[in-house]
Amino acid sequence: MEATSRNKRILLKDDFTIDGPAKEEWPSIIEETFSFHNSDNSLADFSILESDLISIGKNCNTIGAAIEEVGNILSRNIDDIDNLSEYQVVLMWPVADNLRMQKVLQFSKPREGYKLNWEAWYRELNDEDRMQLPLKEFNKTRLYFDVRIIPVKVADLHKLCLNLEDDNFRFPVSSLNRFMATHFYLLISDNWNTYNYNPVRDRESQRSINAREWYQGIPEKSVALGRRLSKILKECGLNASYEEDISSGYSSVRADIYVKKEGMQKNKLIIEMKVFSSENTKPSSIKDAIKVTLRRHAQLAGFLQRQ
Repeated sequence: MEATSRNKRILLKDDFTIDGPAKEEWPSIIEETFSFHNSDNSLADFSILESDLISIGKNCNTIGAAIEEVGNILSRNIDDIDNLSEYQVVLMWPVADNLRMQKVLQFSKPREGYKLNWEAWYRELNDEDRMQLPLKEFNKTRLYFDVRIIPVKVADLHKLCLNLEDDNFRFPVSSLNRFMATHFYLLISDNWNTYNYNPVRDRESQRSINAREWYQGIPEKSVALGRRLSKILKECGLNASYEEDISSGYSSVRADIYVKKEGMQKNKLIIEMKVFSSENTKPSSIKDAIKVTLRRHAQLAGFLQRQ
């Protein structure tokens, strides 16, 4: 940065310069500064992506000017952030062991109600994805539908989901009570704010071993599992259905499970079940599954044209 005319009068050399961080470093510095001062929230949560920070830097001479411009954009965007949809999208991911649970958890923010962790998902994208994907529209979709991704231990589903073809299956009361204590149920039933958060863990036990063996054949029966889970949610007092078509003037999606609630801002819940085998529950497949969901709902909201 060149010295100002005032500073030239007090410096020994009028060509005095101050070297700051390279422009390539500005996006990460601005992001870290914002996060530090805003309870670890990300700029992406306010519709400002890394590509935006790069563009801002190109048009600013100093990092201070770039930060000021980010502030100006934030103030202009504040009204749009509050424009929320009545729909919420939840990715429910059955997991058979602690390893798979941790792989899913890295894509969410459990303490914030399992909100989709945009930064973690973005890090998994390859260079081609970052260049070609409509990231602005995807991020807008994430915010608009308040997308969550929640792992569910198969041990909490096992006893409730035996004999999936039996429409008259009687649910064990103890298993229902255990299911109603899961983070998944607490969130979708709007009881999360009254819950004293504890990290979810899958401890090795005979119960978990039996559930893991049962789950091996379940990915081939995902529709039947969705039908059973909608009945479980009904038994727990929620207005749930399965294989429900949701349409807009732009596109349509099929909710694996659809929950309609009264008196809530997010009163229409689209649950997508990611019933993957344990071998396919890995970062690359989780990243791709999230990408499919974001594209599908971006089209539903009209943020993207249907291809």
